[in-house]
Amino acid sequence: EPLFRSDRETIEKYRGVNFYEVEPHIYATADTAYRSMRGEAIDQCILISGESGAGKTEASKKILQYLAAVSTHSADVDRVKDRLLQSNPVLEAFGNAKTARNDNSSRFGKYMDIQFNFAGSPVGGHILNYLLEKSRVVHQANGERNFHIFYQLLECGDTQLLNELRLSTEPYDYLYLRQGECTRVSSINDQADRKSG
Repeated sequence: EPLFRSDRETIEKYRGVNFYEVEPHIYATADTAYRSMRGEAIDQCILISGESGAGKTEASKKILQYLAAVSTHSADVDRVKDRLLQSNPVLEAFGNAKTARNDNSSRFGKYMDIQFNFAGSPVGGHILNYLLEKSRVVHQANGERNFHIFYQLLECGDTQLLNELRLSTEPYDYLYLRQGECTRVSSINDQADRKSG
């Protein structure tokens, strides 16, 4: 079974089950932390680390999706869940870039703090640290790109906005976007990603 499979059946398979009773999955980790937080009333922390391309970004998304699926539902709680889930595409646009090893590599680190109420529902959250690889803005190695947001902006399709900003739609017109000689990536749709973020 794929490590990041995320259908409702998979979520239910890991919900409330002891960690060692099921095969390894990111949901097993999320469930253990969530149940420990609720049952023992002790703050929990999930540290996600690994080399480039190991799946850290996907793992954090799946943990957020799992917590959203298993916690209680109300209009206020759903609003908080939606905000937490919708923050990832924005962070990725401003903090991810194509590298030699990964087309969607996170070039930042974050510590996302999610607050839960006594019933185990998320009621808020914030990002405590945001460590951006600033040097990427002015230099990219051959075969790499700058941060996705720059290419998404040029592909946004909003001619009026681009005219107001005095921008062309061609990344090769800008030194900081063409240095790596890789302005387009087949696995990335800058126009669609800009609209979804």
